[in-house]
Amino acid sequence: MAAIIHDVKQDFIPDVTEGSAVTVNFVVDSNSEPEIPGARIEAALTGNARVTHMSYPGSGSELFISADGKTASVTSTAEHSAGWTSKRTISLLVDNIPPGEEEFIVGQLHYYNHEGIKGPGFDITLKRSTSGLQPILSRAEFKSHWQDWESQGYIYSYEILLKASSDPITHWKVSFSDLPSGTIITSVTWPEVVLDGSEGVVELKTPKDGNYLINPDTELPVAIQLLYPAQEGEQEKFKKLYNLQGYDLS
Repeated sequence: MAAIIHDVKQDFIPDVTEGSAVTVNFVVDSNSEPEIPGARIEAALTGNARVTHMSYPGSGSELFISADGKTASVTSTAEHSAGWTSKRTISLLVDNIPPGEEEFIVGQLHYYNHEGIKGPGFDITLKRSTSGLQPILSRAEFKSHWQDWESQGYIYSYEILLKASSDPITHWKVSFSDLPSGTIITSVTWPEVVLDGSEGVVELKTPKDGNYLINPDTELPVAIQLLYPAQEGEQEKFKKLYNLQGYDLS
């Protein structure tokens, strides 16, 4: 049996400011069967934002992003793929926000089967930050790197630092993307891992059994190590985490 896609929907509307990076989460509800080559998930954006990344498995799929960032797709290429994982992302750079609107649409994302027939999808929706600031200010510091002799890949160590822009935040998540497909988390201090980097995106969130408050006056540190695939080698660009952003889930 081939994949049947029941629904594709956005599951969180993030706050944004002009010029900010944002990763939008969406859910693919399917029968979990293998996909037929040529089927794809495709995004088409308006003038308000550009695509910088989409989550995709490095084996059995192909990521395409147009030069202007206005269209992007992940296409199944394998004869026997594993099918679509349910938790997926698209990362954007917000160029401008329409005046007077709290929530605004920056484009559409849809599934197309192998015959090119349009299926379920949604309007990609963002929300203007009422304060003019991101609710969570986030930055990362590169610490060190070394070769993993078992895999021959390279482990890079970072510290992510999170601070509230105004009021304290109890429930939150943080994500970054544009990783080489096949990258994997090897160590993280205490957050719950939602996306492990294998499809180019890492997402961490507040643990269910703890209270890790983000305050406006101090930075909350999160230590994390990533193993990059051996074929990528050592690269200067791996010393930075891209599209890093924190989100208030309160």
